[in-house]
Amino acid sequence: WIPIVRAHARLYHLPPLSLFEKKNVSAIRSKDVGHLVQITGSIVRSGSTRMLEVARIFECGKCSQRFRVPSDRLENYAAKKPRRCLASVGCDSKRFTEFDVENTDYQELVLQEHSDTLSIGTVPRSIVVCCEDDLVDTATAGDTVVVVGQILVRWQPVHSEVRVDADMVLLANSIRTPGSSRHLLGALLSAEDRKHFTDFWQAQHRTLAARDTFIYSVCPDIYGRSVIE
Repeated sequence: WIPIVRAHARLYHLPPLSLFEKKNVSAIRSKDVGHLVQITGSIVRSGSTRMLEVARIFECGKCSQRFRVPSDRLENYAAKKPRRCLASVGCDSKRFTEFDVENTDYQELVLQEHSDTLSIGTVPRSIVVCCEDDLVDTATAGDTVVVVGQILVRWQPVHSEVRVDADMVLLANSIRTPGSSRHLLGALLSAEDRKHFTDFWQAQHRTLAARDTFIYSVCPDIYGRSVIE
């Protein structure tokens, strides 16, 4: 067997409740920090892909054990050196040597809410979406996407006698386009539906009239525009 070093559980289609599904960025509040939410919007800016340090591996100078120290997402992925050995309970050594570094791909997107979800005269708001690993380069500027992620508060660097600043960001768990689930339509068709389709198509000898019947049966909102259908 081959051990999987890094695996992710991607979540899609959260329950249509106000606790999980936000109609726009303006609906996100401070009480949502730490919670998983789903929001739809447009990507207005996509940052460049860069390498991000997600953890450091240290080796204790006393017990010779190795332990992993992850970077802090809440402080711009700052990696802090531990104060004592974390490999074993009885070891209190403060002497470490850096053994290895874990890196991953990282990208930031700016998601802007749709204007049709806002009242007249309201300026659309945006939120930064943090993408890691396989979510990098899954969306570009101009795409309409549905993002499921965790709301986090990211603190800016702290300086003496300067007011502390923090930004609310969305750590993406999954990113998809609204039409990306259409390929599942075939799996939703029952055997009876498939049989009706096959019998009708064969009975009409695959004529243009049979084709027109199918065309006129889809998208009733654009009835009369057969070319588009």
